[in-house]
Amino acid sequence: MIEDALHAHLAADSNITALLSATDGIYPAGEVRRSAGTKYVTYQKVSSVHHRHQTGSGLWETRFQLNCWAKNNLDARTIAAAVKTSLDRYRGEMGDSGATVTVKGAFVEENAAEFNPPSDATQTGPHGESVDIVIWHKREE
Repeated sequence: MIEDALHAHLAADSNITALLSATDGIYPAGEVRRSAGTKYVTYQKVSSVHHRHQTGSGLWETRFQLNCWAKNNLDARTIAAAVKTSLDRYRGEMGDSGATVTVKGAFVEENAAEFNPPSDATQTGPHGESVDIVIWHKREE
């Protein structure tokens, strides 16, 4: 699946993982572990559209939102920059031996800052940087 391939791609990029608190600090949205620490990345598939053409099944256009989280804005932006560098204009095989997808092109579409305010005075709200990407890929086998 494209989600598994994206996760493997991000986890294999040492420029990203060097910035995160945990060894594998990349999680599907809603599945962040308590051991994630203060710097991590979440991702979720927003949509997937199949574009057909006359000579075959065509390509899939899959949109993801990735959120890069940290205790301060600078760290969140730094993680987001590494994610954008890894994915923008990427082309080739994505994933690992368990899940590979042929990517014809990946493009950063949008970038925005986020902040989750603390729920009480003992907390600090995490800062986030949101990155929307579109991945054009061949059909998943």
